[in-house]
Amino acid sequence: MLLGIGFALMVVVSIFAAFFAYQSQRSAERVAHTLAVEGEISDLLLALRLSESAERGFLITEQDAFLTEYAQASNAVTKQLHALAELVSDNQSQLKRLAVIRPLIERRLADFRAAIELRQQDRVEAANEIVRRTESRDAMIRINAVAREMLGEEATLYRERGTEAHQSYMGMFVLMGIGGVFILLLGLMALMALRRADRERDEAQQELMDTNENLEAMVADRSRDLIAANEEVQRFAYIVSHDLRSPLVNIMGFTSELETLRDQIFMQMATLRGNQNIRNETEAETEDAEESEQRPRTSSTRISTRRFSSSRTRSARWTS
Repeated sequence: MLLGIGFALMVVVSIFAAFFAYQSQRSAERVAHTLAVEGEISDLLLALRLSESAERGFLITEQDAFLTEYAQASNAVTKQLHALAELVSDNQSQLKRLAVIRPLIERRLADFRAAIELRQQDRVEAANEIVRRTESRDAMIRINAVAREMLGEEATLYRERGTEAHQSYMGMFVLMGIGGVFILLLGLMALMALRRADRERDEAQQELMDTNENLEAMVADRSRDLIAANEEVQRFAYIVSHDLRSPLVNIMGFTSELETLRDQIFMQMATLRGNQNIRNETEAETEDAEESEQRPRTSSTRISTRRFSSSRTRSARWTS
């Protein structure tokens, strides 16, 4: 049971940890994106200032090193404008601000190129006139103001996203702490269960050892009990057989007397039956004699037949 609870708790903790980790990673990516936008804005302003510095240096000294520096800085401004547009493509307010400063920056770069070309043509006064124009200064002020607005919004987003990241990290740490506490409690419970199981096992082993030690004595006691019970059964059987012997002898004697009496009765019945048959034959012969005196002698044939029948009847009766 503890194993199942621990497994379920680990699954729940893992799910929430994965969720908070995803939130933390997403917040960290958003924070990194904000920092990248701030860095691009700062690099854009820096590259624009470097372009202006290189332009002023060339106008003053007419050295080719400033031209190289200007070319690198102006190329960097163009690249950073494209990079910044990609970074703020998910933020409509920043896109609007970028749409405001892009033409201003392009106008400033065009003024830098025009001033450099005029200086290369030795038209110093015309080049200085471009530098002194009020529109150029106003454009640079406007660019800086919009850039500050963009940096301010990114700073706000940085704080918000940093707070989200912090909350995600804290949620993950709290969840891991709670999960760790529960796992520790489960571990303690499992340890207590193991100790209880070990104690019960030791008690069972001790009881088994005691039982084995007392087994011979128990077997001897049981054997004595069985012997005593067997002797008691034998005594009971002897008493019962002795008590039943006399009635059985009497019954057997009475049965023998009944059989003798039965034989005597059957013999008397046979004797009585034989005497009755003889009496019947004598009466029949007397009747025949009287009839023979009364009837003519010519009926001797019938008399012979009747005597023959009488003889058969007597034979049958004696046989029965």
